[in-house]
Amino acid sequence: MMLTYSNDGGNTWGSELWRSAGKEGQYRLQVAWSRLGTAKNRVFRLVVSDPAPWRLVGAWLEMEGS
Repeated sequence: MMLTYSNDGGNTWGSELWRSAGKEGQYRLQVAWSRLGTAKNRVFRLVVSDPAPWRLVGAWLEMEGS
């Protein structure tokens, strides 16, 4: 899985951050990114590159405000 994010609403994108989504047939794997910094107008993009069909069942974002 590859995550990128933009701090300007999607006009430009940062570096690709890759994580393994596990082996074929593996279930209930949680993939996480942390310490992504801060921005006021951030947009996230998640890409999965796999020959098998994929379903994203859920996602969450934990935020802290000042």
